[in-house]
Amino acid sequence: MKWLKIPLMLVVQNLERARRRLPAVATCLILVTETFVPVFLIYMGLMMRPAKALACAVCFGAPDSEMVKAANAGVAFLLLVIFFVLAWVGGMILFFIHRAKKLRSAGGMEGAETAEGAAL
Repeated sequence: MKWLKIPLMLVVQNLERARRRLPAVATCLILVTETFVPVFLIYMGLMMRPAKALACAVCFGAPDSEMVKAANAGVAFLLLVIFFVLAWVGGMILFFIHRAKKLRSAGGMEGAETAEGAAL
């Protein structure tokens, strides 16, 4: 256990030095970090128990039951929503590219500068 004691002592010493040097806001952030990290690690350790890793009741049921059909329909609907949102974002990007080309060819962007700083 000695191998763990020395790094922990160094961490505590460094935190004490940081507290003396930093203003109150940074000290508050250090205190939040000191309490959040151990609590988060304990929580994650409890959530990773084998009993929590078991499948849900839908997975243990019959593959042709109404609950399984409803779960599959819900997953398909959510995938469609994601698909349409991504397609909309892609369409907007293509629209902006097409519009920029159209404005550039029509001379509607006189005086505008590119990212390099040169005039168009």
